[in-house]
Amino acid sequence: MSLSIKIRNFPLNTNIITQDNDADSLYILTSGKVEILINNKRVNILENGDYFGEIAILTDNKRTATVKTISDCTVLKLSTIEFKELIYDNTKII
Repeated sequence: MSLSIKIRNFPLNTNIITQDNDADSLYILTSGKVEILINNKRVNILENGDYFGEIAILTDNKRTATVKTISDCTVLKLSTIEFKELIYDNTKII
């Protein structure tokens, strides 16, 4: 299986994902910082190497939080379909 991971850049003060929206990807933060907001309240800050978006794609639900950049950021974006293929094909990951 070959993965099609996309590199995306986001400027400061940009929502990468928005709470209650449909989920289509998992993100890995490769540079910058983001804040995690639930009901517009900050609950966490993520930095290089952290990931987000996994809850909604694992549970087939809507996004549980908003992820907003607090600096310019670069992320790796992996689609839901490819993520699920990756974990099903590599059970050690789970």
